Amino acid sequence: MKSLVSAVFMVCTLCVFQSLQNVNAKQNEGYDLDSDAPIRIGVKKRIKKEDCKQKTIKGDRVSVHYRGTLYKDGKEFDSSFARDAPFTFRLGKGEVIQGWVSFSKNIFKL
Repeated sequence: MKSLVSAVFMVCTLCVFQSLQNVNAKQNEGYDLDSDAPIRIGVKKRIKKEDCKQKTIKGDRVSVHYRGTLYKDGKEFDSSFARDAPFTFRLGKGEVIQGWVSFSKNIFKL
């Protein structure tokens, strides 16, 4: 089951990065996809940079709650919330695909 979830997540992540190839982002404002993009991503809560006293570094253990939904109908296909267990990995240790590492670098430690 764990490998199936990993495979589904990898495919979804690859689709997201494929969709992001043609997206231009304004500095510090995040990304916005074209309205006809097959996949949309977003952040529900941003933490102000001045509130961050420490950032993640290689070797840190990162735990992330996520919910994967289809854009067109909002149907949930995967959720760490449903399992009541965040997805956890160590940065820079080869435990996850590069997409997870890219978005997890320099995020705030809470």
